[in-house]
Parts: sequence; structure tokens; C-alpha cells
Amino acid sequence: MLQHALNLLWKTAQNGKVELDLIHLAKIAGISKDVLSERNQTIFDAWFATRPEYMQKYFAKPDLNNVLNAHAGMLYESAYNYFQNNADWADKNITPEESKQIIEIAFKSLTKIDNNRQVRNRCTLHEITGIINKPNITESTVCGVLNIFRDEDNTLLRPFIVKDNIETQYLDGDTVLDVTHEALIRNWKLLTQWDKEEQSNLNEYNEFNAQVQRWLNNGRKSAFLLPAGNYAVFNDWYQNAVQTNIGF
Repeated sequence: MLQHALNLLWKTAQNGKVELDLIHLAKIAGISKDVLSERNQTIFDAWFATRPEYMQKYFAKPDLNNVLNAHAGMLYESAYNYFQNNADWADKNITPEESKQIIEIAFKSLTKIDNNRQVRNRCTLHEITGIINKPNITESTVCGVLNIFRDEDNTLLRPFIVKDNIETQYLDGDTVLDVTHEALIRNWKLLTQWDKEEQSNLNEYNEFNAQVQRWLNNGRKSAFLLPAGNYAVFNDWYQNAVQTNIGF
């Protein structure tokens, strides 16, 4: 986490061309603007006013623990525009919401719960595209949307893109993707929320499957059908699973 914050600080200070100051830490949501000098507060306010609304919300609770969360969240929000502007080789017939769905499913696939702890889970591009399972979303589309996280200025997903080397931008289906560091899993609040939803869905699926198997194992007798209350709960969950394409 500290390594990532220092890297962002350096880039915010134009790779060392500008002397590092607290204002650069404020610009990566790592410290409140209130601790800045009056002059730097004015400069920060002018800079902040030019930030889009989706970025501004990540500055609500600035501290060092927030830097990685803010960076990942901003990449998530801006991924669609990055995709449209930087992946001329990709199929682009997706909506902004579909780009967010690609990122959500990809990162859910690239993490797992191991002994009640979130850890990395490497997957190929082909596997992630298969889990998304939409005819208009190809491997090139998934690659193009995720590239913002592989960009050398961000480096949250491996393998990284090498500047001015277009061959590193496009990945074939057998390429293995991996979260760079588990600090991202622990600190990106949205990813933590996704993982909790994934675990909840898995629990619901296992219970639903157990009830189905119980009915099948007893000759599909009506006595083993779900009572109305349980049926309503599982039906709501199932309909939501279909609508959100969670893969069950």
C-alpha cells in the first residue's frame, strides 16, 4: 500500500520534475486539504473543481489507507472512456454499464475466499470471458476494458502494458491475468463488496442446490417441494442471478 502511494506521489509530481509537497498527497486522496498551507489550499481547490464528480467522491475521507481504494475506484469509473480511446483493435459494441460489469466479474474471478481471507486467484482471459458469457463481449473487448488496470501508470493487473509497444496491449485468450498485490483486494472497498456478494450468492446457490437434490432424491414428490416462503426467497434470488448474470 505504501509502495503504491509513493509511486502515485512521484507521478503526481510529474515524475520528480516538481518538488514533492503535501499538496501531491492531497491530490491522491491521501491527506485532507485542511493541513495544506493557505496558498496550496487555493491551488488544490482550483484543481479539485476541474475533477469530474465521480472522482470527487473519493476525496470524502482522505488518508493513506484510502489512496489505493481511490485509485482503483477512479479507474473503474473511467475504464469505458479509456477503452473507447485506446483500444482501436477491440470489438466496441458495449455500453458503459457493460464495461463496469466486465470489470466486476473479472475481479470477482481474480479473487477468492481462502480460510475466510480474500486472496488472489489467477485466471486466463478466455476463462473470464466465458464467465461473463455474453455474445457481444469477446476476449478482445474484455482485454480492452481491463487494460486501464494494466497500464504502466496504474499496474494493478498483470501482465503490464509496455509503453509504445502495441503488442503488449492485446492479450490472447490463454494469457493468465493476476492481481498485482493482495493489498488491492484488502483496500479496494468496491472489490470487498463484490466479494461479499459473491460469497452470499454462493451460499444461496449451495442451499438452493441442496433443496433441489433433496426433491430429486425423493422421486420429485410434492411433499418435498419448497414451502411458499422459501420458494419466494429462492425465486427472488434466482431472478436476480439471471438479471445480473452472476454465473450460476
